[in-house]
Amino acid sequence: MPEKNVVSWTTIVGAYADVGDLKTARIFFEKMPEKNVVSWNCMMSGYTQKGEFQEALKLFLQMQLKGLEPDSFSFVSALSACSNSSDLQYGKWVHYLIRDWPNLGVIVGTALVEMYARCGDINRAFTNFIKIGNKDVFCYNVMIKSLAIHGRAKDAIRIFHQMQKRGQNPNDFTFSCVLFACSHGGLVEEGRKIFHSMGRHFKLNPKIEHYCVMIDLLSRNDCLEEGLSLINEMPVEPDIATWGALLGGCRERGNLELAESILKKVVELKPKEPGVHVLLSNIYAWMGQWLEAFRAREVMEENGIWKRTGSSIIQ
Repeated sequence: MPEKNVVSWTTIVGAYADVGDLKTARIFFEKMPEKNVVSWNCMMSGYTQKGEFQEALKLFLQMQLKGLEPDSFSFVSALSACSNSSDLQYGKWVHYLIRDWPNLGVIVGTALVEMYARCGDINRAFTNFIKIGNKDVFCYNVMIKSLAIHGRAKDAIRIFHQMQKRGQNPNDFTFSCVLFACSHGGLVEEGRKIFHSMGRHFKLNPKIEHYCVMIDLLSRNDCLEEGLSLINEMPVEPDIATWGALLGGCRERGNLELAESILKKVVELKPKEPGVHVLLSNIYAWMGQWLEAFRAREVMEENGIWKRTGSSIIQ
C-alpha cells in the first residue's frame, strides 16, 4: 500500500486485535503517525475482549493525557474493563468524565449500570438505571440480573413486569435472569408463572438453561417430585447442570433412593466440570458410600480436573 491513512492503520490494528494477536496490534498502534478516537477505541476494545482489562484502562488514561475527547465507545470499553476488574474507584472516575451521559445513548447508560452493579454498588446502579430514557431489552436484562445477584429478587421481578408495561418484550436471556432471581429468592409460585408464560404469552420455547434454573428453584424449595417431572418433560436430554440441580435437592431433603438413581445418570455422562465431581463426592459421602466418594475425587485427579478455590477481589 503506497499511501496509508488513519483508516488503513486502524483497520490493520483491528484485524490483529480481532484474531487475538494483541502484541502485533499494539506494535502497529504505536507506529501510527496519526491516531483518532476510533484508533484508540479499537485498541482498547481488543484488550477488553481478551481480558486484558488493566491494559485497556491504561490506554484510556493515556487517551486523556493526549487531550483526545472520548466518545461513547471509549466510555463503554473503559466501563466494561472496570466492571470485569471490579475497580469501582476507576469506574467512578470514568463516570465523572462523562458529561450529560443520558444523551449519549442507552449503551453507555447500561454500561454504567453494569459497572456499579458488578463492583458492588447496586443502589447507584439502580439510580443510574432510572435515569436512562429509552431503555432497551438489554438494559432491562442487565438490571434484572444485577438485582438477582444482589439478592433483591422481588425488585428484579418488578423490573421484569415493568419492562412489559413499557412495551419491551422479554427475550430468552430475560427469562434466564428473572428465573435466576426466583430461584435465589425462593419464589416458587412466581417462578412457575413466569416459566409457563414463556410459551403461553411470549411464544418462546424454554431452552435447557431455563429448565435448569426452574429445576434448581423447585429442588431448593422441597419440590423434588415436580422437578423430576419437569426433567421428564424436557424436549432435549438433560445435561450435567440439570441433574446436578436435582441432586442438590436430594441432599437437602435426604432422598437417598432418588439420589442414587440420579447419580447413575450423572456418571454415565462422564462430567468434566470440577463442581459436579465435588458434588458427586459429597453426595456419596452423605450416603455413607466412602469408597465411591474417594473414587470421585480420584477421577478428578486422573483427568486433571481441579476445583479452583473461591476468592474475592477488593480494589
